[in-house]
Amino acid sequence: MLNEITFEGLPAGGVHVDHHFAHYLEERGAELILSNELQPEDLQYIVCGGKEEFKQIAKLEFSDPNGTLWRVKIGDRKLDSKVLPVRKGVYSFTGFEFAKIFNSSIDLIVATLKPYLDDSLSSNKQAYLMVTGGLGENLYLQKKVQELCKPGGLILSHELKFSESSRQWWSQNPHTNKWFVLCSKKIQWAKYRIPCGASPLRPNLQP
Repeated sequence: MLNEITFEGLPAGGVHVDHHFAHYLEERGAELILSNELQPEDLQYIVCGGKEEFKQIAKLEFSDPNGTLWRVKIGDRKLDSKVLPVRKGVYSFTGFEFAKIFNSSIDLIVATLKPYLDDSLSSNKQAYLMVTGGLGENLYLQKKVQELCKPGGLILSHELKFSESSRQWWSQNPHTNKWFVLCSKKIQWAKYRIPCGASPLRPNLQP
């Protein structure tokens, strides 16, 4: 199996790579390759979120003359902002940030994001709210995500082990369930390969 992960037919919401998964790829010299129809001005960065000391941005290099391939380099430079606008109506941040860093500021952040999400939806564009990390244990954030989430985002996450209460919540909210791509094979627009030697929490999945 090749030491890479390939996605084809991604929506324009971009990809969020959890910091643990980013390190997992980086340790093996793997590259994440996105094949889609985005233009350079549409999506410049993906966010590798998580603990403050691990925050990174991975720059998307426009490397295909036909405009169909983005090559992602992990760890190009540090990320200063905790909430990064990737594209209008498209935001990426982690549940860990909400639960551990922002804590009581969840309402403020939701209030800040909502106008952009509303504007995106009113213009017949899908809004993508991508969340991973400590979301499963944060009941208040779960409620906010349930209110704001729209299907279509994609997450790679190490968070495959949930408590019973978390599993129940995800099972009752299928529109957010399918964001955990490693937990499900139901995402028809994604094809993925996981590097050999994956741990039990990062199983070798084939489309």
